[in-house]
Amino acid sequence: QLLARGRSGLGETDAAVKAASAAIVARGGSSENRQDAMAALRQVLAEAKDLDAWATAYEAEVATSGLDAPTIRKAVAGIYRQRGRNDRAIAWARAARELDPADGEVHALLLGALDATGDAPGAVEALLESLRMAPKNLAAYPDLAARFARAGDETSAERARTNLVEAMPSEPDGWRELAKLRTAANRHDLAAGLWLRVTELRPNEPEGWLTLVAERLEAGDKDGARAALDHVDATTWDERF
Repeated sequence: QLLARGRSGLGETDAAVKAASAAIVARGGSSENRQDAMAALRQVLAEAKDLDAWATAYEAEVATSGLDAPTIRKAVAGIYRQRGRNDRAIAWARAARELDPADGEVHALLLGALDATGDAPGAVEALLESLRMAPKNLAAYPDLAARFARAGDETSAERARTNLVEAMPSEPDGWRELAKLRTAANRHDLAAGLWLRVTELRPNEPEGWLTLVAERLEAGDKDGARAALDHVDATTWDERF
């Protein structure tokens, strides 16, 4: 990182970027150290006075070598976004997404740039493509649903909501998120059914049972709430709960 900053201080953007990128690789799986290295890369790029020229040279190098790096693409997209260069941010974020579709920050960066340009249809298309590439990105489904709803397409909005559970039907996370959406819409009866499914998938976790009690009470189902609460009282839960 010190080498990268030194090269940056001399105005040697390419050498600084390569040094910062090498530091990221050297940090391996250590999350904190990797974040520090990523911050150094972003700083190098933020200080670059010749960013456009460097970016053009980088694109040419990628075209020749076939070698690309999602960390670099993501960092450059972020700097262009900060500078209000949303057209360039979109292009670099799309490239980063192709290289690392599992990176949720890249998806958010792309959407932010598209929203900044006022391209609502483009943002929806980007979200759809992101979900095709990373269907387990649960945070994207409510966002997509809200965008469809704002556009007056309630059918597609509802489809986006229900896709939360279709993405991972045997895991509780999607069921929880859809239940929260139903609660926000004051559909406590539907939310209760979804929390019941959470208890079936995770019977040994009290959160689902207790939330089921609350939702059944909100829906006016006192008998169902009592049955769920009796189950909670009669069960010996793991100490971590």
